[in-house]
Amino acid sequence: MVKQAPPEFCHYEVCFHGYSGQGASSAASMLAYAALLDSYEVRVLHHNTLKQPGAPVAVSVHIGKKEACDAAPADAALIVVVQDSTLLQSEDVLQDFPRVDLILLNSGWQNYMHVPQADEYHWVCVPASRISESFLEEPLPNTALLGALAAASGWVGLAALEKAIKHDFAGKGTDVIKTNIKAMRAACQFVLEEENKTC
Repeated sequence: MVKQAPPEFCHYEVCFHGYSGQGASSAASMLAYAALLDSYEVRVLHHNTLKQPGAPVAVSVHIGKKEACDAAPADAALIVVVQDSTLLQSEDVLQDFPRVDLILLNSGWQNYMHVPQADEYHWVCVPASRISESFLEEPLPNTALLGALAAASGWVGLAALEKAIKHDFAGKGTDVIKTNIKAMRAACQFVLEEENKTC
């Protein structure tokens, strides 16, 4: 069963962890654009200023509802997105967060049990690289991970994500846009399968 964020939260944070060159910034930008379309206020924060090839990077997207809300951003519901499961072997992707509501892992199997207190977290594993490769002919998981994120959290809509993909890939042709949207929807459906829902 997919665990969605409690409805009382008015502030959300999604932190993308990956390696430099894997597109953490691009994924964050697409999510931010989609959130703006869904009438949220958005702030993008880059945690790593050094961008050596292959170095670990982290980018956070802070999302807040425009209407008045008593909750403080520090009390935001949080999802950590791990773009590459090998990061878990060398980086503590959870160390900077006092609480984590969900961890979205790009993996086809539960290869996180070596993480300290792994069973204390709610994990959603999705083979985003494999899904994307089936549509894009390359293991480029960002749009698939965004679809999985939409399914797992309910924080952003698929229609807004489609527009964000069209905006981000505007100069790359309609085929690239269409295949990325298909990958996004396929990953969304993968996450929702156990609930017998549709994207």
